[in-house]
Amino acid sequence: MSINAFFGFGDIHDVCVVLGGQITPQMHLEAERLGVELHTYSYATWRFYFSPLRQRFYAGIHTWAHRLKGNWIWGYYDTRVHSHVWFKDGDDRPMPTTAWENRREGIDDYRYLQMLEDCIAANPDDPEAVEAASWLEALRSRVLDADPHIDYAYRVPVNEVTHPLPLEEFDLIRTRAAGYIQRFGPVPESRIQWPRVTHLKDEAKSLRNRSVEDCLAKLASPDGTRRRAAAWALFEHGPEAASASKALARALDDPEVRIPALHALEAIGPKAHAAVPQIARLLSHPDAFIRVGATFTLKSIATPAQKEDSVSVGAVEALRTALWDERDVIATTAGTHMAKLGPAASPALPDALELLKRDKHASMASQIIAALAPESAAAIPTLMKRYEAAKGGSPSDAVTLASFGPAAAQAVPLLERYANHDENNSPHTTLYALYCIRGDPSDLTKMVDLLKIEEKHYGIKGGVANYLKELGVKAAPVADRVRKILAKGSVNEKHKKTFDEFLEKVKQGQGPLLESP
Repeated sequence: MSINAFFGFGDIHDVCVVLGGQITPQMHLEAERLGVELHTYSYATWRFYFSPLRQRFYAGIHTWAHRLKGNWIWGYYDTRVHSHVWFKDGDDRPMPTTAWENRREGIDDYRYLQMLEDCIAANPDDPEAVEAASWLEALRSRVLDADPHIDYAYRVPVNEVTHPLPLEEFDLIRTRAAGYIQRFGPVPESRIQWPRVTHLKDEAKSLRNRSVEDCLAKLASPDGTRRRAAAWALFEHGPEAASASKALARALDDPEVRIPALHALEAIGPKAHAAVPQIARLLSHPDAFIRVGATFTLKSIATPAQKEDSVSVGAVEALRTALWDERDVIATTAGTHMAKLGPAASPALPDALELLKRDKHASMASQIIAALAPESAAAIPTLMKRYEAAKGGSPSDAVTLASFGPAAAQAVPLLERYANHDENNSPHTTLYALYCIRGDPSDLTKMVDLLKIEEKHYGIKGGVANYLKELGVKAAPVADRVRKILAKGSVNEKHKKTFDEFLEKVKQGQGPLLESP
């Protein structure tokens, strides 16, 4: 799961396998309170600018530094796009690569460091144990913030001599750990301090079905366990606990209760608008996990309970801050929701235009710009520039241009130039944009004809299906063409279902979702 998913569902799991680079100290503390065991996974350490040494860091020192119980990699195998580099097609045996060897070395690094920590715990008064503990703490703080797939995230080549640790330093670390271990000698199992598991699942149980007033009283208890129980019980009350909003806002200053308090405010929704200032302050918290929780809570408060309800201006203003968060996952959460608010998100338009210009969280910024079209027409030149720089290989920019309709007519020559360009990995998106802008049915015909050929890039057929479903009756001119292609069995069952939904929309006369009453 991601950092977002841990905030949303961490309390219902015994083991959470969180994406490498997203585990934070505050997440650890909340996991300990919940009795959750943290593991990690990676889907990218072996992709893009592959560095075998990164496997050693990820499997060993990274996992140890975060005090995790395990790690693994996604095992793509024999797929069209993500063929796993450690297996040969048709052979289920791992290839004897340096990647596997480095992973094995990393596991040994973890064992040495963990064994030394056991030795230190068994000899707390030994001066050498104090010295070793200080060395380990310095090492941990040095590597704790290193993202195991920074090379994937930023698409830059890795200098494996210096990042994340110089090659020779791995062996120096292990040698020093081994020296300490030899001096301390074996640790009897009876002296190893095994971690205490609290298993605090269903924390609301003791206060379930009690009144909001009862829960509020317990929220002021000197006992942290009772305070957490009260916050979770208020979460279960949902909007009915609106009167507890101010008390829950004060509880945000309590590290023990902060996360369940955020969940309770999230469940109360728009009626918790009085808590927005306190929640907004958490957007500057140094720990990303806390900022994630604040973003989700603000998102809920900003969502009108009914269509006719007004949007909380304060929550929208606070979410503007989240758009600039250094963590893409936080900015994307805020931006995606802003886009769903439609015109109510107009205060965020200057942020979206600037983010797009700086190429910071650009995909998210595009969603806001698309939602605010045509008010956001100032973005059209920047979108065209980005699209041209990518030689047509920027589908998100094409989709955003499509949202402007005829107002983006200046982009037509550019889109035409790349509609069939070899480097355009999503020609269907370009054709979709052309049709939305100029309404020429021939663009739809060309898009549907892509279904007849073996797709050179992944996702074209599914993309065509989704665009037609989105257009609904507006794409009626190609409905018969689609029926004939489906009759030949050119698409799989999943895509066929989407095409069938498109044909049903045509039959019912339903247009794009945004135009529906």
